Amino acid sequence: MADEPTRILQQSRLKSINGQIVSLEQQLQALRAEQSELLFAMDPAYTIVPTEIILHIFSLAIGFPQLGRRHGYRETGPLLLKAVCRDWHALVCNAPELWSRLHIVQSRTSSKSNKFFSRLRAYLARSGQRPLDLRITFGSSWGVEEMMAVLEGYLSRIQTLHLERTMDGFVMDQLQNHLPAVQRLRVSRNGVPGHQPWRVLATLSGLTHAEIDTPRIDTLQLPWKQLTYLCLVVESRAASHLVHVLGAASALETLAMIDEGGAHHVLGALAQAESRRAFLPGLQHLVVRHSASQSHGGAWGHKITVLQDLMQERFTDIRVPGVKKLQSLRIVLSRYNRDRRGWAALDLPSPENELQLVRDALDQFKTQGLALEIGLIVEPLELNPHDEDRSSGEWGADYYIHRAMSPY
Repeated sequence: MADEPTRILQQSRLKSINGQIVSLEQQLQALRAEQSELLFAMDPAYTIVPTEIILHIFSLAIGFPQLGRRHGYRETGPLLLKAVCRDWHALVCNAPELWSRLHIVQSRTSSKSNKFFSRLRAYLARSGQRPLDLRITFGSSWGVEEMMAVLEGYLSRIQTLHLERTMDGFVMDQLQNHLPAVQRLRVSRNGVPGHQPWRVLATLSGLTHAEIDTPRIDTLQLPWKQLTYLCLVVESRAASHLVHVLGAASALETLAMIDEGGAHHVLGALAQAESRRAFLPGLQHLVVRHSASQSHGGAWGHKITVLQDLMQERFTDIRVPGVKKLQSLRIVLSRYNRDRRGWAALDLPSPENELQLVRDALDQFKTQGLALEIGLIVEPLELNPHDEDRSSGEWGADYYIHRAMSPY
């Protein structure tokens, strides 16, 4: 055992070693921190990801930017991303694909402000020569001429166009013969002015995809022969006219109808053997949305018969040459919770029971390869027409059809 002087020396040495270890650990920690800072400064983490992937992520994140809202202009789309830092600012401002989609909310308030038109010019200028996807909500006659003057230089690049709410004759004149690139068109929320035929639609030489959310079908003059996809509201008073004009839609592959009392006329025309040669010979996908409030009281009995006749004419292998086989059929029934009490009081069958009758009648075709989907939508979304912040695209046709694809 060490004597006392030796033990004191050993303790002193041990204390010194412990102090050096603590000091070295602190130095090592400081060096590692400095190393991390230098590595990040030399090669920022986000630059490790290829620029193309970053821009793709950005495009998913920005959604459908809006311009013209009362609040939040700088908190939407690429304007928010470019404000994050200097590097993002440079990246976003030099990516025209991020500036090629825009929802323009034209209102009396926005159209009184020079900032609105200046921002619109600056936004679209950054889109370069990219195809444009524009949604225009018309809320007032104020400033329409000024807005159309800004858009004039960009009309030839619009590929997807959504026109919402009522427009005047001036807008139609400005659009006519100036939309050569439009392939997809939406007209929603009484977008057709008055009872005037909207001749501008007939001039859309590249249009193949049309979604019409307005009952005024008789005012539309679409290039029927070139359409491959059509979604529209069908009222009883316009059904005969629709059947007539659809006779020219020989290339139509998908027909989606929001039934307001007239869809059975179109289904009946499809089911007639003598009409197979002329009426929608290329049809392969059919979607029909009914309202439960309009379908009770035994109405489904006739509809089921028409659907069975339609399937015999369009799905079986015994078809007129040139008529394509129907590939999919979707039947959607919508109702509100409050409707249930009315059915119970009137001793009417529930929508669930009525849809089961449809399934029973059509299941035989499903076993033969038909993509058959039949479902009920409870409490369908009611959109406030004055809500400027609603998500783009959730108007009637899209909402009900896409909702029909989700689990019931």
